[in-house]
Amino acid sequence: MSHIVLLVLSLLIYLFYKFIKKELYSLETLKNIILILSLITYLFVFLEGGWYRYHMSQIKTILIIVSLSILLYIYGLIENKEKVYNNNIKYHIILYLILLISITMFIYRGDIDFDFSNFKNFTIFNNIIPFDSINRYITHRVTFKTRLYHLGGNSIMLIPLSFLLMLKEGKYKKILNQLKILFPTIFLIELLQTYSGTGSFDIDDIILNIGGSIVFTFLITRFNIIDKIKKLFYKDFNLNIKLKYILFASTLIIPIYFLIDSIMITIKYLYI
Repeated sequence: MSHIVLLVLSLLIYLFYKFIKKELYSLETLKNIILILSLITYLFVFLEGGWYRYHMSQIKTILIIVSLSILLYIYGLIENKEKVYNNNIKYHIILYLILLISITMFIYRGDIDFDFSNFKNFTIFNNIIPFDSINRYITHRVTFKTRLYHLGGNSIMLIPLSFLLMLKEGKYKKILNQLKILFPTIFLIELLQTYSGTGSFDIDDIILNIGGSIVFTFLITRFNIIDKIKKLFYKDFNLNIKLKYILFASTLIIPIYFLIDSIMITIKYLYI
């Protein structure tokens, strides 16, 4: 029940704030309402340990976060202001971090149990030896799918964040500047996985995460690809305003469906 109460309360507070500012019927208000309610619902699905109840697979999780990112992107096209474009990149980074934490700590993971004793429950010396687990996945008999999931998945995990940082500021074209963000991020996630009991600290995960981002950054800056892609996030392509609004309306479908579906599942769980 707290799930629904918090949603309603958050919406009322936000609407009251907009009413005071006399911005109640703006497109920005609609965008913010959908974004705020979707994220609150999304976070509660996981924090209440109910991701399995809501059938939150990795694909569904990615779909929801991507749909919110597209919503922000189309809103940027409508406003067509540099300030909005810059803010959108910041929001994309936040959404990606939420997605990253969801995949590394919640989806297909065990129940969360924040306890410092969890640090004693794994053999730390096996997990801090560089290239030890990488070598095991390469040389030992494991399925190709398992090898691809571990080695390939970890190699591309931070690439979206690396990409968004380069879109945000030119200084992040240099990998040393990126490392100031990437390394603390993945190091903290590794520690949180251990502390929460949803995983264990592995130095090779960090090596693969950072290594994949370094290769990606080198390639995308070496051929000036990032500058070409950046233009796609900072212009409206001279689209007709009616088409922009149609696109914006279409981006609301998945978030609204997610909100309705989540509330119905919550009600069913509480009262049936």
